[in-house]
Amino acid sequence: LLLGDCLGKDKAWLLANPDVALNSKQLNTLDKQLSRRAQHEPLAYIRGECEFYGNNFIVNKDVLIPRPESEDLVEATLSISDKPLKVLDIGTGSGALAISIALNSSYEVSASDISTKSLVVAKRNAKNLKTKTHHLKTFVRTNQYTCFHQKPIVKKGQKVKKGDVLADGGAISQGYLALGNNIL
Repeated sequence: LLLGDCLGKDKAWLLANPDVALNSKQLNTLDKQLSRRAQHEPLAYIRGECEFYGNNFIVNKDVLIPRPESEDLVEATLSISDKPLKVLDIGTGSGALAISIALNSSYEVSASDISTKSLVVAKRNAKNLKTKTHHLKTFVRTNQYTCFHQKPIVKKGQKVKKGDVLADGGAISQGYLALGNNIL
């Protein structure tokens, strides 16, 4: 992958051209990337992107790398209703969850994060993926859900009804489907 990135070529091209020579700039870039990988830095951070729900998202040290199992949360959210829902992604990071839901539904999606740097990455991802602006309403810098609700969405220990989504701490409440791990 790193060699392909360095040369701007895909895996098939690399396999068909095993004797390709690198120029000094490419060799230097690849050497730096391999040194980072040798220090156990995740490949997604080295490459600056990762695939999530069929799209490439920008990632860097300012956001967590979206986990593959979080795609199950997107699937669960999309299967809840054919009717438009309001979805709030708390701690959006790269925006992968919010953007993936907005791209694949008619839900009204809002995303928040306490980190301004994370929101910059999320907004770049939304722009790069041409997210429908009428579905992705806003990116807000806030501590959890304070700008959306006066009271916690779900109180610690509160029982939830069958059908509530609880992946990553999300739950349906007050007309919003809240996504994030800071609620319960």
